Amino acid sequence: MARTDEAEAFYYAVYNAIQEIPYGKVTSYGHIARLIGTPIEYL
Repeated sequence: MARTDEAEAFYYAVYNAIQEIPYGKVTSYGHIARLIGTPIEYL
């Protein structure tokens, strides 16, 4: 099943944000959502 353009953009935004987390460190889903500009209440 093909992704919509919106889903594709979201995927890459999340992937890029995750790449910024230093090795051995952790973060929350909420923090990642804030980093990409998508508040958690919209997910």
